[in-house]
Amino acid sequence: MRPHRFKNSNFVIVLTLSLLSIPLSQADVPEEEMTDANWIEHVGRDLIAPVSKNGLPFLLMGSAASAAAYPIKNRVKDLGEDRPLGSWSGAGYRLGFWTINVAYMASFALYGTLASDSEAIRKSLMMVRATVATGIITTGIKAFHFEQRPRHNGDRLSFPSGHSSNAFAFAGVIQRNHGWWFGGPAFAGATFVGLSRINDNAHYLHDVIFGATLGLSYAFGLDPSWSNRDHSKSIALAPLFTE
Repeated sequence: MRPHRFKNSNFVIVLTLSLLSIPLSQADVPEEEMTDANWIEHVGRDLIAPVSKNGLPFLLMGSAASAAAYPIKNRVKDLGEDRPLGSWSGAGYRLGFWTINVAYMASFALYGTLASDSEAIRKSLMMVRATVATGIITTGIKAFHFEQRPRHNGDRLSFPSGHSSNAFAFAGVIQRNHGWWFGGPAFAGATFVGLSRINDNAHYLHDVIFGATLGLSYAFGLDPSWSNRDHSKSIALAPLFTE
């Protein structure tokens, strides 16, 4: 089998690697004097959140579930041929396309700014961090063109499901920020998004499960706030492949 070549790539492939962990001697640096190195530290730590202490269980369990679903992918595809969700799947498509994420970010950022509420701004930033990091890694994996979509003449961007990763990143952040009273409905909505992608023959079951895995591992693997300081530094490499 010949290795796949990237063609007409307008996207960016991002491969993140944790390179080293070294003592950080910045405990006495005031927050307002943060340097570029501090931002690199935080971004790097965000990108490797799925392999962090809190994100790793979601990554391992979700990866195992996705692998288990792979052998039955065609059976699930056959179930989707009947389109049980009908026209409702269009709502799932729109919900998983950053719509609710952006609405949440904007509303909490606006309220936090007007009311000088730092907690509201923190919640908005948490959604930004989870959404962006999940989107970067999902797009990077898709760029390898691992699998063709189940629909006829579909492109090779099936694995993983971007709508599912985004929706579950949203649901995870909602649960962290607001508890299960709001997190429960958010997870129900994210599940609906994933099912809608199977309904539309846009993804296989294992695509949806692994997409959800990425979203959850970022939502729950991120530090609560960028202002938190620990004594380690993570650096991420992001090689860019473009035309």
